[in-house]
Amino acid sequence: MSLQTIVSSALPFSYRVVAALLIIAIFPIKNYDYYILLRVVVSILGVIAIIHIRRHKEQRHSDILTMAFVLVVALFNPVAPIHETKTFWIFIDIASAALFWHLASWASHGRPFLFHYSERKRNGVAFIAIGLFFLGMVLTTNTEPTALLVIAAIYIIAGIRGLMAKDQKSSQQ
Repeated sequence: MSLQTIVSSALPFSYRVVAALLIIAIFPIKNYDYYILLRVVVSILGVIAIIHIRRHKEQRHSDILTMAFVLVVALFNPVAPIHETKTFWIFIDIASAALFWHLASWASHGRPFLFHYSERKRNGVAFIAIGLFFLGMVLTTNTEPTALLVIAAIYIIAGIRGLMAKDQKSSQQ
């Protein structure tokens, strides 16, 4: 096995691990060391992602993805950290996780996962992201969480239903 084969098979897995770490970060974690480690890991893999995208710049949307990952690396920069509210970071964590998952699908299948699925499944992914955002707000605010929990549950359930739904094309076969 060549080094290039090993790296190309490890990249999608690495991107998915970072996406999972970012989703875990939306929950309150008392140990600040996790966030420091997260900054380092996201920054390193963000730079690797930029290099990976630039090597395949003939792909559709490569310039947009490059700019998105430059922003991710700037936000998670461990040298000059940005200190914001937890609600701000929940949004950034979810968006960054979606970017890394998108890139993992592109690296493993040769096409971005959001363009690979039907509109219904893309909406399912969006609904889950919105639901996770509301869930993160519940976990970080001191307000009455009942309404936000209901909203988060509705969005997450709708998203899961959208992802589990069969496409019309596949059900007709």
